[in-house]
Formats: sequence, structure tokens, C-alpha cells
Amino acid sequence: MSQLLDQLQPQMRAFFEAFFVGSSQVKSLEELAQKAGSDSLEITIGRHKPYCGPTVDIHGHLFLPRGAIHVERDMVYFTGKDRKITFYQAAAPEAAKPAEPAPPPTPPTGKPLPELPPAAHQYTMVRIVERVDPLDDDLPTMKRLFAGLAAATPAEPGSSGSSAAPATGKPAAWAEAILAQRTADPTVLMAPLETLTSPPAGMPVQDLTEYKNVMYALCTYSRDGKGTHYSKRLPLVTMPSDFPEGTTDEYRLLNAREVVCEAGATYCLCNLPEGWFHGVDRQPGLFREILFKMGSAEGGGTELIPVSWGTRVIGWADAHARDFFDFCFFVADALPEFKSDEPDEPFPE
Repeated sequence: MSQLLDQLQPQMRAFFEAFFVGSSQVKSLEELAQKAGSDSLEITIGRHKPYCGPTVDIHGHLFLPRGAIHVERDMVYFTGKDRKITFYQAAAPEAAKPAEPAPPPTPPTGKPLPELPPAAHQYTMVRIVERVDPLDDDLPTMKRLFAGLAAATPAEPGSSGSSAAPATGKPAAWAEAILAQRTADPTVLMAPLETLTSPPAGMPVQDLTEYKNVMYALCTYSRDGKGTHYSKRLPLVTMPSDFPEGTTDEYRLLNAREVVCEAGATYCLCNLPEGWFHGVDRQPGLFREILFKMGSAEGGGTELIPVSWGTRVIGWADAHARDFFDFCFFVADALPEFKSDEPDEPFPE
């Protein structure tokens, strides 16, 4: 058993104990293993530390992440029940192992070159923030994205800081005011923010600075010194449910953010069938990716704090839908200091 797995054992037990609270489908890791099958339940461990490698393609744009989850090669299995579960690592079964690699070349000295340790898989966590486009989004979308105004909490994951949108008005009020302004005169919303002398009529706030703070934080206005509006989606394209597909190149470039982890904290990155907790029909290959931070709950126990979430597609060609459960536990190491001209911003739910 690796030293890291030995370190993570208590947190892994605590995670699964808290994870199944309230579930009507399965109540324990043992039940999940029986339900999903041995080939559909994957548990791994790793560390979040500086990324090592080339730039990665994030929805058509090259991005160099600061950090990545370095996942250990061997899968983690378990034995026992409830709080007596013991986790252990094991190499892939003999039948699944690849063919033996060729022996390392022998240098002129006659001594074989030292064998390098197997490289760990690196999993980067870069997200595209979803913002309100006041010139295009419908009312339900704007209400959902303005939810960050309801309370000063770190919003959508991936935020590089703990700042949050100011608590100025209710989401519905902002959404309805913008829709009314767009219907009456959309040119007001097209104007750069820095050219305004007062908020548009009917907005929930009357202070221009407060209005601009909200629009910069949650809407599609760039921090170019002018507050220029940019479009979220391509012309004549209906926004698909699997955001950010259908968005413009400029939108994706301006809104790529990397999930920031707290040094020393323990996390679990999960891929779960979309709708699994809600008992709804699942779509083939559609999954919910959630990053949980593990913390201490009031009164004792463990609290699972969702830090980042989103929908992603995991394809198996034309394979039928199946239950695939992926849990990667990791400890976050401190990353080198990174300074940017971009201010910290909240990520709306």
C-alpha cells in the first residue's frame, strides 16, 4: 500500500459514509459495487500539484494550467463493510496487462539504464464560466445565472479566489429588468459600460458603480478599459444544454478559468451518471462531474462541499447507457504564486 493511500484511508471512509446519506438507491459502497459491477466502479488516488506538460486544448483554445491531479497508476479496491472498510491498491489483472515492453537499451558501459517509474496520469481542471448575455439569454437562464447575487458565497467552482458578487437585489429582479430593457431599447445594453452616466431605467440598483460591478462580475462585458459587450453564443445558434458548446471563440477565450484547490485540503473528483441522485432516466454517456472538498461538519462528522460541477460526455461509441462511477481522491499541494491582472470573480451556479 502506498504512503499516500495510507494517508487518505480515513478521509476515504468518511467520504463514502457521507456520500450515501439521503440516497434512495444505494446506502453503502458495497451496494454501489454490486449495482455498478466491478468494471464500472473506479477509485484512484493522487495529488494536485504543479502541471508538467504542454499546453492543453480547452474548447478550441490553448491553455497552460498551473496545476493538475497527478493520479497514481494502480487502481484502488476495498474489502470489509461500513466503517471497517480497508482500501488497497492492486495492479491490473494479468489478462488486462499490456504486452511486456522491450528491454531497455544497454549503454556502452554494459550496464542497463535505470528503469524509470511509471508516469502518473495528469488530470487538469479548467472550466468555462457561464455568464449572462443580456442581449441574448432567455429569462430562465438569466434568473439561474444571477443566483450569485442572492448571497456572498464562492460561486461556481474554478474561482481563483473567495470573492463573490455583491448582494444587491434578487436574481429575478435583475433578469426581468434586463429583459424589459432589451425589449424597449437594446442599444442601452450594447453600449460599453464605461460610457454610461447612470444605470438603465428599471434596474434594481441606482448607483452606477454598483451596477457596473454586477455587470462585470456576472455578464458578458470585457475588462478592456471600456466595458465592451461580447456575445456568448454564435449567431442563429440555439444554446445547447451541454454548455459551453455553441459559444463563440471570444467567449471561451475570456472565460476559461482553472479550479483552484486549497493547499493541504483533501478532495474527491467524481464522475457520476447524470441524474443518478434524482432517480431520472440517464442519457448514454452523459455524466455529472463534481469536485467535493472534504471538511468538518458542525457537531462532528464530515461535510462534502461541492466546489466545481458540470456536465461532461464520456463516450463508448454506440454502447448502451451504463452506470459508471469514478472517484479520485487527492491531496492538494501548494502551487507557486501566480499573479494576474484579472481580478478574482465569482462563478455563478
